[in-house]
Amino acid sequence: MRGIPLIHQASIIDPAQSKTAAADREFIIKRAEAALTQASELSGKKLTADYLTLAMLYEMKGDRAQAAAELEQYLQKNPDAKNADAIREEIRKLRSP
Repeated sequence: MRGIPLIHQASIIDPAQSKTAAADREFIIKRAEAALTQASELSGKKLTADYLTLAMLYEMKGDRAQAAAELEQYLQKNPDAKNADAIREEIRKLRSP
C-alpha cells in the first residue's frame, strides 16, 4: 500500500510555493493513484485505502464532491467516531461553493 504514504507526502507540499512544488505534488498524486489501483487489482478489489485517506486524495485533486462522499461513507461506517462533528463540518465546507 505505497499509495497511502504518497498521499500523505503530497498533502504536505504547498503547490502555491512554486511551479516545481506544484509539479512535484501532481506527480506524487498520480503515483499514489496508480499504487492504489494496483493494490486493488492485485487483491481482487479486497484491499482499498480508508475513507479518510481517499477523501484527502480527492480533495487534493479538486474533486470536492467525491471527497465529501468518502467522508459521508466513513461516518456511515463509524457513526460514533470521536471526530464526527469535525468531519460533518468538513463535508459542509466541501459541499458549499
